[in-house]
Amino acid sequence: MKIGQKSLFIFCCCLGIASLIAYSLNLNKISVYHGDKFMLRVRTGSSFSTSTPSKFKDILGRLNVTFSSFQTTTNITIKVNVSKMCEKICDRDLLTCVNPDVAIVVYDNTSPDRMTFKQSFSSFPATINTTEGGKNETHVWSQKRKYCPITDLDPSFQIVRMQNSCAIIGNSGILLNSSCGTEINSHDFVLRANLAKLEGYTEDVGNKTSLMFINGETLRHLYSKLFAKRTNNQSKSNFEDLMNYTRTLNDGIIWFGKNTQESGYGDKLAKIAKFLRDKRKVRFGFSMYGVGKPISTIWKSKRYPSSGLIMLTIAESFCKNINLYGFYPYQHDSNGSRILHHYYEPNLLDFHTKNHDFEREHQLLRSLHQNGRLRLILKPCKNGF
Repeated sequence: MKIGQKSLFIFCCCLGIASLIAYSLNLNKISVYHGDKFMLRVRTGSSFSTSTPSKFKDILGRLNVTFSSFQTTTNITIKVNVSKMCEKICDRDLLTCVNPDVAIVVYDNTSPDRMTFKQSFSSFPATINTTEGGKNETHVWSQKRKYCPITDLDPSFQIVRMQNSCAIIGNSGILLNSSCGTEINSHDFVLRANLAKLEGYTEDVGNKTSLMFINGETLRHLYSKLFAKRTNNQSKSNFEDLMNYTRTLNDGIIWFGKNTQESGYGDKLAKIAKFLRDKRKVRFGFSMYGVGKPISTIWKSKRYPSSGLIMLTIAESFCKNINLYGFYPYQHDSNGSRILHHYYEPNLLDFHTKNHDFEREHQLLRSLHQNGRLRLILKPCKNGF
C-alpha cells in the first residue's frame, strides 16, 4: 500500500486526556471501531456518513476525531484506542496522582482469579489494519497521555491513599535494644521488607505492617514454602510459620516491585494471591514497569537500589512525613559495638555487595535527614535521634 498522498490526523481526547496519532494514507472507505463496540464508515470527501450511529457520533465528538478526504480504493479498518502510556496515574476517589515509574498498583477486593499481575500498560496503542492484494499489514502508534485514571488501566486497580506519617523499617541490627516498637506502631502506615521476622522483636521493631515489599528471592522463598510437598516435619513447620506470619499483615499489601514477566514471577504471584486470599485478609500489589531501573535513575546510582531505597522512593509518592528505622550499613555503631547485618539473624555477614551500594545510600539518607526531607532514626527511641 502506498503511503504519502493524503494525511489522516486523529485527535483522541478522553476525559481531558489527549493523545495524538498521525499518519498519511491513501484510502476510499474507513471502518472505525472504538472499544470494538461502535462502527463509523467515512467515504470520500465526508467527515461522517449518514449511517453513523448517533451514540458513536457523540463519542467521536468528545474525542475530537477528524478525517481528511480519501481518494483511493483501499479498505482500511482503524481501531481507535486511548494510549495507556501515562505521565501520571490518578485516582479520582483519592484525588491524587503519582509517577507511574514509582506507582504501586494495588488490586482491590477482586477475586484472585482476576489477578494477572501483567505489566502491559505501555502497549495500548491505536492500530490500523490494512488489507491490499490479500496481504495484511498492521500499523501501531502510541503516545503518552498526561493523566490516566487508574481505573482506565483496569477497573480493579487502586493506588495507595495519601498518608500523613509513614515508618519504613530496615532490617539492620541497629534496631536491637532500640525500644522503637511502640513508636513504629504509632505511624499511620508502616512499610517492611522481605518478611523480616517480628516475633520476639516487637519491642524494638513493632508489629504493624501496612505494606510488605518482597524481592525476587523472597518471592521464590514464599512460593516454595507455600507449595512444597509437606512430607516431613521441617516442611510442615515452615508452612505453619509462614501462615502464622501472614496473620500479622492484617489487610496489609504484599507488594512485588520487579518486572513480573521475568522468571515466572507473575505466575507465582497469581498462585500465591489465590492461595492466601482464601485464608487471610491481605491485598496484593505490583509495579507498572518494575521499579529498579527508574529508581536508580532518580538517585543517579550505578547499582541496583536496595530494598530500603526502593521503599523510600515509592513512599514519597504517598507519605507526607517519612521516618526511617533500621537503616544502618556498618558493622559497628558510634560506640564501637558490633552490629548484626539483620536484627533477626544471629550472625555477622559481609556488609558489602556488588549488587547494592549501601554506604552511598546511607550518606544519601543522612543528607536527606539534614535537609528535613525525612527523619533517620539511628539511636534508641527513648533517647531520640
